[in-house]
Amino acid sequence: MFENLIECLEYWGERIAAEYKETLQREGINASHKLSDSVKCLPVDVNGNIYEVSLQLEEYWKAIEDGRAPTKNSGNGELRRAILEWIRVKPVIPRPMENGKLPTEEQLAFLISRKIHREGYKGRHPLERTID
Repeated sequence: MFENLIECLEYWGERIAAEYKETLQREGINASHKLSDSVKCLPVDVNGNIYEVSLQLEEYWKAIEDGRAPTKNSGNGELRRAILEWIRVKPVIPRPMENGKLPTEEQLAFLISRKIHREGYKGRHPLERTID
């Protein structure tokens, strides 16, 4: 029915997806490329008079976008595994611990995840800026 509208929305959806990938790269939020590789504009969804443009993204885009509040439970192994992968890909160069030794990758992942659990993580809002 509104073919031109659908084409226009698909065009802008693809533009937003491409610019979001560029924003992730430019701002150094793209260490493993896992998030940027997952960015895809889905076909426009038409439901009556509502036209919806959606992006497909890795689930952790929300944490990058909005951050994470501190939590009481610090035993999140999933977060620690994701941080360990990030440490290996980035790579992160550790600072010496109080005893003067450098932490292993596993120790570093534990320390980072513990800090996130205690203090939270402030979001960086790359998708919001891209859309703006």
